[in-house]
Amino acid sequence: GIRAAGTGSAIAVSDGTVGTTVMAQNGPAVVVEGAKSVTVTSTGNTLLTGAAGDDYGIFLYYNPLRLDATPGTSSFTMSGGSITYICDATGTPSCASGSASSDQNSPATLFSVANTTASITLTDVTVTNTTPTNTNIYGTLLTAAALNSGTTGSNGGNVTFNAIGETLTGDVIVDAISTVALSLAADTSAAPSSLTGTINGANSGGTVSLTLDATSTWVVTGTAWLTTLNNAVTDNSNITCANGVSCQVYVAGSPIVIGSN
Repeated sequence: GIRAAGTGSAIAVSDGTVGTTVMAQNGPAVVVEGAKSVTVTSTGNTLLTGAAGDDYGIFLYYNPLRLDATPGTSSFTMSGGSITYICDATGTPSCASGSASSDQNSPATLFSVANTTASITLTDVTVTNTTPTNTNIYGTLLTAAALNSGTTGSNGGNVTFNAIGETLTGDVIVDAISTVALSLAADTSAAPSSLTGTINGANSGGTVSLTLDATSTWVVTGTAWLTTLNNAVTDNSNITCANGVSCQVYVAGSPIVIGSN
């Protein structure tokens, strides 16, 4: 296995394939820079672990100041195995405020995308995202937002996130110069995907879309704002409010009727 333990340390694989246990304490597990790709393959024994000490678990970005980085699509693909990220703001204040080094993620987030176009695909990965705050027990799954490098006004994150046979928890945060296209689908064994969290809850994002197949579900934990919704279930009965939570989903500015739990 591979282990990094220093503050801010990362297992920074900017291009290649990983097939071993990866453990990063006090830093992100994987960093993908610019037009690079990382593929993680597993038969069930691969573990990506980020811990408190940085504000993201897996980071995809482009830094124009790095001479070895080129702009382009940053790609992270994982099949099988597990991802565990722990940055609990209820006990670790830095997980709530974000780090000055990135000037981006507040609160901590499992996936972070900034100043790049990114493609993230998870297939049958066991994901444990422990990033709660005092006001959000579900934490944050994905943040697409501006970074303190790049050209101001165009240094956001543009993300395509494909979840296949996944059970995911956490909000999706999108700022005004960023976009997210999220897809939840079943795997080849018909195991569906699910998301528990809100999407673009601040109504701050650029283009924000969600695609659901006929078996996948979204459990909404607050108010969500989508530009477009592509749902194979036409009555939206596969979209429900979390237990004990009042929720509302808006599509293109208008509220939609969803299912009941």
